[in-house]
Amino acid sequence: MSGYEKRGALKSLKTSELRNQMGFQLNSSVARTEERDLDRDERKSMDLRSPLIDRSSADKAANALWKIVKEGGLEPLIKLLLQGSNVGRENAAAALRDLSVNEDNRKKIGYLKGVEPLVDLLHTGTAKAKERAAGALKNLALLDSNRDRIFKLGGIERLVNILRHGSATARDNASGALKNMALNIEYRQSIVDQGGIELLVAQLRSGSPVGSARAAGTLLNLTLGDEYKALVVEAQGMMPLIQLLSDGTPVAKEYAAGVLWNLSLNEKDGASMVKLGALPPLVALLGSGSPVAVAKARLLLLLLLLLLLWLVLLRLGRRRFRVRKHFAQPLTDDRGGAGLFLQRASRQQTTLERHGNMRPSATASIMPQTKR
Repeated sequence: MSGYEKRGALKSLKTSELRNQMGFQLNSSVARTEERDLDRDERKSMDLRSPLIDRSSADKAANALWKIVKEGGLEPLIKLLLQGSNVGRENAAAALRDLSVNEDNRKKIGYLKGVEPLVDLLHTGTAKAKERAAGALKNLALLDSNRDRIFKLGGIERLVNILRHGSATARDNASGALKNMALNIEYRQSIVDQGGIELLVAQLRSGSPVGSARAAGTLLNLTLGDEYKALVVEAQGMMPLIQLLSDGTPVAKEYAAGVLWNLSLNEKDGASMVKLGALPPLVALLGSGSPVAVAKARLLLLLLLLLLLWLVLLRLGRRRFRVRKHFAQPLTDDRGGAGLFLQRASRQQTTLERHGNMRPSATASIMPQTKR
């Protein structure tokens, strides 16, 4: 296609019919970009050299998307979310998801009010549209102003509802969006109020490798303060986090170690962590994890070992105190053997003195001597 033809095709996006046609054509690149819909850190866990990825086709799709932006195509895409057919809305959401990987595009989409139809799509869209809208919101929520828009539009409630009723891919993307929403302290309470912690713990168990990593990342942000740590423990989140240390992606291991570190600052939870078997996978992580995971595992191991040492010393101290109390008790308790002996001896001594059979000075020979 010549340069003139490309420019003409891009300008034709302004008409409703051709926008839908563009959406259909983009569908061919969506399957290849689905697996690239990852956060920067999450890409570390993927082997991007896999022969299953058609690099030339993916590059062509990326170039087409950038040309759309260059020709002012963001606004037509946003309008397509509002006015297009189901297929058009699905593919417009996919295009915005891929374009929002770029920070400048995140700002432009927010400025052009693209957040509103994406949040609405979480409720009114098809299953595929919900998956792609959640993926777009995940990227858009990396920007503070977009997080504010998502929150005010009731996006947290809808994202949590996706965790509850959505498809596997939608749940994975919603977990990522909530992870970024939880960067703001004031939004964390809303996630908790909607029942998000229990659903995120379930995602740890049943989500895809990427979805489990995103759920662990959300819990990491939620447990940065003390308010919600107990809720994670009550939701039985400790065991799946420990399992992620062995079975998760490299990024999932980093997140899981971070959550466990936050929880271990409570003595009781740290002891429970040891009982659930956290030490062996942490030791294994020292030799096989990423640099970040190794650093977190080292700190967590040190803390847990110090906690174990403290508990052992505390138990020994209590046992020693009980032994000392046991030996000291007869001297102060009339029911004890030695105490009873001294009590009887004192009574006998008093009786002898009363009948004149013993001089008062003899008391010192019976009662134990004390040094002054």
